[in-house]
Amino acid sequence: GFDVSQALSTSVRVRLLNEFARSAFDRRRSLAGEEVV
Repeated sequence: GFDVSQALSTSVRVRLLNEFARSAFDRRRSLAGEEVV
């Protein structure tokens, strides 16, 4: 059967991973910019 709770947790997990990756990328880019300047 289709587990709604499992699918929901998966979508939330993917969303959190995407948000974390985006924040990490922005932070790394800002740090690189500061090093260049």
